Amino acid sequence: MAKKTIEQAERAFEDSVRDSFLRDRELRALQTAAQEALAALYARQDELVRQAKAEQYITGSTNLEDWLASIRMRVELPRL
Repeated sequence: MAKKTIEQAERAFEDSVRDSFLRDRELRALQTAAQEALAALYARQDELVRQAKAEQYITGSTNLEDWLASIRMRVELPRL
């Protein structure tokens, strides 16, 4: 009887460790995906700022509100 209880406890422990490992792996994958999405957003932001600065240079506009509006019009946030 005690041997059976010990075996059940060992199996339960192994299952718990396996589940914990799988959850940890899933969380790391989600974290990596979130970091990649954030990097893509920063890259897009940099691109938009470069474009807006180029437009500002070409048009000679020094109006900050126009410059910010031109960036806002092009920003597309990803849908979750």
